[in-house]
This record gives sequence, C-alpha cells and structure tokens, in this order.
Amino acid sequence: MKKFLIIFFLLSATTLYSQTKVTTFKNTFGYYNNYTKQFDLNEYTYAEITFTFYDDYISVNDEAHSIYRIIRYLPKETYREYSITSTKCLDERNRECKVALIRYNDGSFSIDLLYDDKAFIYVVN
Repeated sequence: MKKFLIIFFLLSATTLYSQTKVTTFKNTFGYYNNYTKQFDLNEYTYAEITFTFYDDYISVNDEAHSIYRIIRYLPKETYREYSITSTKCLDERNRECKVALIRYNDGSFSIDLLYDDKAFIYVVN
C-alpha cells in the first residue's frame, strides 16, 4: 500500500521525489483480440523486475532495459473493483504506449504496459 501511494503521487504530481523503485514478482503478456475487444493474456510467470519511476520517465530492468518517456498524464479512472492512474508514454523505440498503475481493492496493484496490439502486465507485492 505504501509503495502504491508513493507511485501514485509521483505520477500524478509534477514535482515530487526524484525516483521511486518497485519490484514485481510475476508477469504476463498477451495480444489484442479484435473479435473480443480484449487482450488474450498468457499464464502468469515469476518475474523479479524493477521499475524505477523518475519525474519524466520510467526505467525498467527487463531484458530490453526499457525506458518509457512520459508525454502526458491521463485522467484517473475509478471503478468499483480498482482504480487506474496512467500516463501516455513513448518507449525506447519511440512507439506510443500507455503505462497504467492499477490498484485493486485488496491492496495489490499491477503495472500495465499497453500498446495497441499487445499488453505486458506486472504484479507488485
């Protein structure tokens, strides 16, 4: 919960902490299904990946050493089961994507990297 609050304030304010680190424990990925209008996700696997949130970009210690440059903060969305804080970003190949932090009512949260055709979802303790 404490990690989520730090990340939430970091992404929703323009001047906060210089960096915040969060480590995941599992992840999945999937491709967009035009028929169902949803992502078809694979099973979750163990993944200890660190996300470092800076003021204007996000660094990931995955195999690609991904970097997501924040280009716009998006309005917060709130639902019964979860709330979403997201940003529009450009990745290291200059492809547009969305980085969303989804906080669930049980206190857990995920970091979702969403492209038009694929999604990468990381679950944080």
